[in-house]
Amino acid sequence: AFYDGHKIINKKGGYGYLIDDIGGGLELGKTIVSNWLNHNYNEDTNKQIQAYFNWSSENFTSEFYKNKDLHLLSNLCQIIPNLLKNDSNLKQIVKDYFKLFLNRHVLPITKEHKENTIHIVGSIAHFFYPIIKESAQEMNLIINVPLKQPIQNLLKFHLLEK
Repeated sequence: AFYDGHKIINKKGGYGYLIDDIGGGLELGKTIVSNWLNHNYNEDTNKQIQAYFNWSSENFTSEFYKNKDLHLLSNLCQIIPNLLKNDSNLKQIVKDYFKLFLNRHVLPITKEHKENTIHIVGSIAHFFYPIIKESAQEMNLIINVPLKQPIQNLLKFHLLEK
């Protein structure tokens, strides 16, 4: 979104997990799991993901659909940053995911408003900052250090406004 200091004047994406939540943990988790099920990672990454779910890739789908716990997919993102340095396929998949996010939602806004510095917030921004930053730099975007939990800053902002 583009925020002018008073209100959001332009927004792209963030329409919820059923429509378009690219950039969010659930979408990233689904991308990671899909590639795991298609055997696109090295042995160590496969073992780590299997240990996280406590299901093999062979029985994952049937077990997942019995439970349908979407938090399992989004929370998977917490273990992924530690696996990136040892699995080049995983790193490229995650990097491509964030490039898609930047291309789809961020670049149109930055071009329209002639701004190349962006701010990112939330746990995904925090955990994946290095790879998001790398992807953004390739697009001539500058990313400030993310806020993992922006609620405190939002509270201060709104208290100062009163």
